[in-house]
Amino acid sequence: MKENTKTFQGQKDDLDENCDSGVKYTQTELVLRYMKENGSINPLDALQHIGCLRLSARIHQLRASGYIINSKRIKKQGRFGRISFAEYSLSKAD
Repeated sequence: MKENTKTFQGQKDDLDENCDSGVKYTQTELVLRYMKENGSINPLDALQHIGCLRLSARIHQLRASGYIINSKRIKKQGRFGRISFAEYSLSKAD
């Protein structure tokens, strides 16, 4: 199965500041980079900053590659009731 890639040609994204335009990164690489730069990531961050709808799948791939990633279940009051989602962060050892 081929993984989705994202091209940063002509786009200014907070992850693109130090990248050459035209360089392709996989969503998994972008998720890892986002966690390293920001400390953690949740599904809304992944969608807004990376365009990733399946964050848990990218986390699974990173864990399979040997990264130690912590999960924290967040519960909040949403517009239509209680919601819960996961927030992921790299272990301090990585």
